[in-house]
Amino acid sequence: MHAGGLYKNQTYTNSIEAFEKNSKYIKYLEIDFQLTKDYKLVCSHDDITNTYTYKKFLKENKKKEIKECDYKSLSEWLKKNPNKIIITDVKSNNNLEALEFIQNNFENFHKNFIPQIYDPENYELVKNMGYENIIWTLYKYKRTKDNFNKITNIAKKKKFFAITMPPDVAIKGLSEKIKKETNSKVLVHTINFRRDVAELVFFYNVTDIYTDRLLNDINNIFSWFWKKIILNE
Repeated sequence: MHAGGLYKNQTYTNSIEAFEKNSKYIKYLEIDFQLTKDYKLVCSHDDITNTYTYKKFLKENKKKEIKECDYKSLSEWLKKNPNKIIITDVKSNNNLEALEFIQNNFENFHKNFIPQIYDPENYELVKNMGYENIIWTLYKYKRTKDNFNKITNIAKKKKFFAITMPPDVAIKGLSEKIKKETNSKVLVHTINFRRDVAELVFFYNVTDIYTDRLLNDINNIFSWFWKKIILNE
């Protein structure tokens, strides 16, 4: 579930309420994180690193109808939901510091968190913190068809839990290349229609997707599949 998933028709809420609603059906929750000016972890998509202290975050958060989580409320939620997995997406430029904060403030961080890294050179640093699984996400990494070989060669040398990429990059062939040449899963963000999931999985070797909403609606998936595969339309 991307940013905790849709809640009251809103995306990017990163809220405990969203986790409660969506985790009934989903094990993995991707959450946006920031470190405040005084280095406290909060759940927020917009960059507040240079403007908010933890106290200010709490004050502003109180005014919101749907409140974002912070490290204290998330820790309490994980104690009640120990089998859920949080995938991190640190929106500011202090990913390593945020992962160190998680390491020091969550009891079972190595079980409950899968960190995303943006620079593959940080793999060993994050592994040495004690994280068992690591995702390399490519949205901040230079991606051209010319460096698909470079990305794949890096993936061969590291034991990534998965490589995450935008759908257009998967469609250009990187997903298939990684799946053929490495042991990494391939994840794609952000996909909200079943027909798109089917296309990415069946034609481009994608393992799974990040989504804003539970894909339990009917998008004529069988009709689409019939026309695409059987009738070749």
